[in-house]
Amino acid sequence: MTSESDPVRENNPAPNAARESDIQANHGNPDILPTPGVSSPPPTETHYKITCKAEKDWWDKLKPFVEILGIALLAIYTAYTIKMYRANKQAAEAAKSNAATADATLKEIQKGGTDTHDLAVAAGKQANAAKSAADTAARSLELSERPWVSIDNKSLFITKPLTFNSNSASMYIGYSWKNTGHSPAMHIHSKNKLIVLSMTRLPEAEAAERQAALCDPLRKIPRWFLEITIFPDDTFPFNEGLGLDQGEIAAGLKSRESGPAAHPGYISLALVGCIDYQFSFAPEHHQTRYAFWVGIPGPPGLWKADLKPDGVQPDVKLIYMSQSAD
Repeated sequence: MTSESDPVRENNPAPNAARESDIQANHGNPDILPTPGVSSPPPTETHYKITCKAEKDWWDKLKPFVEILGIALLAIYTAYTIKMYRANKQAAEAAKSNAATADATLKEIQKGGTDTHDLAVAAGKQANAAKSAADTAARSLELSERPWVSIDNKSLFITKPLTFNSNSASMYIGYSWKNTGHSPAMHIHSKNKLIVLSMTRLPEAEAAERQAALCDPLRKIPRWFLEITIFPDDTFPFNEGLGLDQGEIAAGLKSRESGPAAHPGYISLALVGCIDYQFSFAPEHHQTRYAFWVGIPGPPGLWKADLKPDGVQPDVKLIYMSQSAD
């Protein structure tokens, strides 16, 4: 029921509505400060749809090409990987095959080398045997047909006695060369020397050493014109003078002043010599070497080797020491 004092206001419904709105507005989140100015209105639905649709259409168009490109790159990489694998596999198989071939070849070479070595050894033995047989035949022919030249000991003698003077000594000898072989002895040379022995060692050894120094150089003498040739069974007589100088005599006297063979004032002498010759079917030089004591003979097998170097020595003879031939 209404009273007349409170008439109804038809045109002002909810008179507290505006106040409530203000209160509600003022009772929002107290931590959020009101933004000054006017905020931009949100995009309309139509504009949002157009923008999203454009972006989606660009990616949808590009995406197939990107996928195709990725697939192509993957295919290329896969193909390259397969190709490299096959190449490596082929290289490994080739290396293995080459190694097997090399090993087989090496074994064949080793086998062939062994066979070749055996054949070479056998051939070498046959060659050596053939050479030995040929050398033996040649040597037999040489020994049976070669010349042999020597000095006849019975023909060797002193033709003028050993004589000492104040400065030297001299003696003359005669001898004969004789060819007792079966072919001519050609390009004959000879040397003889009277030597003073020191008697400080074995006399025969000292004589052989002095003989080698005298005769070895003859082996290197070239052939000359107008040389001596002795035919089988022929002889060639020869006469030669020998001498000693004062230095040799003085050295001999000094060596006898002391030592095991000391004999002051005396010396010991020897004659050494050789004959050097060749023959027509061999180029080598051959020699006959000989040596004789120069002393005074005594009882059989004995002689006086020490001589006083003074004046004429008529009793001195040549006494055999050695003779050799090659």
